[in-house]
Amino acid sequence: MWKLNKVGGSILKQYTQELLADLKKGITEKLLPSEVSVLIPNYGTSVEDLSVLIDLLTAEPQQLIALNTAIMSQLVSGYTEADLLAYQKAKIKKNKQSSDINLINQYEDVLARLKEAFDYKGNITNNPNRAYRLTEMKGSNVCTYCNRQYIFTVNKPRNRSLRHIVRPELDHWFCQELFPLLSLSFYNLIPSCHICNSTAKGSAVFSLSTHIHPYIQHNPNPNISFKPVPSTLYPSHIGVKIDRRQGSREDATIKAFALDEIYDLHGHLEVEELFKFNNTYSTGYLKIVFKDLLNEFCPTLTKAEVYRMLFGTELDPKRFGERPMSKLKYDILKYLKVI
Repeated sequence: MWKLNKVGGSILKQYTQELLADLKKGITEKLLPSEVSVLIPNYGTSVEDLSVLIDLLTAEPQQLIALNTAIMSQLVSGYTEADLLAYQKAKIKKNKQSSDINLINQYEDVLARLKEAFDYKGNITNNPNRAYRLTEMKGSNVCTYCNRQYIFTVNKPRNRSLRHIVRPELDHWFCQELFPLLSLSFYNLIPSCHICNSTAKGSAVFSLSTHIHPYIQHNPNPNISFKPVPSTLYPSHIGVKIDRRQGSREDATIKAFALDEIYDLHGHLEVEELFKFNNTYSTGYLKIVFKDLLNEFCPTLTKAEVYRMLFGTELDPKRFGERPMSKLKYDILKYLKVI
């Protein structure tokens, strides 16, 4: 849950080859000459330096945000990330003060030009072949944020080409509106379900100091646990509580995707089923079944394989992202002392 594996250099090289020419074209056509020179410097020679664009496409999250700050500081006088957030708030104010208007004048036009130049919609959304190749590169089975839904990339052969069936949505962890330079960054595009990307997250602004970034492992696994509690929505049924430290990155991420409210609805489904299975028979029966399958009836299978056969999820926390509800079921089964 909330964990994605970094990819190899060959994949990043392929991604760069796919986008670099179109990105360069968008920059040279949409930006002011002074802005182009920052992103594609030539240092007084005839050779254009595309290293900045390559870094924007392939750098990891910590380097991306540092690169964004360095570039924006050259494009906007007095740029700070704090002012950027203040600009976002100023735009939606009904009664704008002079300071709000100054911020809007300072940022609005350059951010709009950058978003148009980097053109995520044209380069990814409206280019199905490229979009499907990108989600295949990322190789995610389950929504990175909620761990509740499969998000397979599915193609169907059709003559000499492919018919694209379905793919994950790609969430901009650093939002496009405030960080348009990172619109096409490989490590800023997070495979997710529609609910997490388009509904739950909304316009939330993330930062590395406040939220969990899936490509940065702050801890081996998020410091959270699912626990059964009385449901707040369905009296006499089981609900789910997500324990975590208040004010932590985990806490902010859970709130951003409304996981408290969403997971509580799974209490009378997956959690209640596990309780019924466990309580229908004598105490410890489910644990005995698990143990017997492992040791006597399926001796050639590993513990993880027997667990997967019984519960349909992953036992290894490193593989929670491969099957829906793996973290939830793991925590509930530990609560029931099955594992």
